[in-house]
Amino acid sequence: MHLWAKFSKNQLYDYTIIQQGIRGKYCERLMENGENLCQSSPCWFGGTCIGNSTDWLCLCPPGKTGINCKNYLSMADIIVKIKNKGFYVAKLSLFYRRVQKSYGQVYKQTGSITIGQDYAFYMPYDTDLTSTLLVVHAVAGKRVMTVKIDNSLTCFHTWGTTLFPAWSPMPCW
Repeated sequence: MHLWAKFSKNQLYDYTIIQQGIRGKYCERLMENGENLCQSSPCWFGGTCIGNSTDWLCLCPPGKTGINCKNYLSMADIIVKIKNKGFYVAKLSLFYRRVQKSYGQVYKQTGSITIGQDYAFYMPYDTDLTSTLLVVHAVAGKRVMTVKIDNSLTCFHTWGTTLFPAWSPMPCW
């Protein structure tokens, strides 16, 4: 389920919760066979939607990022993306230190993704990549991965089952 905020002349925000296979201003109707998910205009700031009746992807303009292009991207940010292709809920933890602030302090970001979802961590430009770790667990299962992050844009996907999870690097699109 995604929560989108769209602007209109009469309202500041029009919040619409969109579930796969449902559309309409108030999610009041089921999508018909073959109807394109891009018809709900999920991409912000001029992003281009590529989709079909089961999935969609936003191609974001320069300086924008996120599932629907609503996040600003600082060219100095360090980004770690994870896509869950497995049959489990993945619990994500990213640990890092910053060079310019309290060098010894460990910062932690967490998240969770279900089947087919993506997640992105954004770390500040002054992150010490020599001590950055991504840890992914299958909820109620095994540790999927622990990997050292050593690049400013790193992408992974996970797959498998709760008892037999797997992962690998993937191209960042």
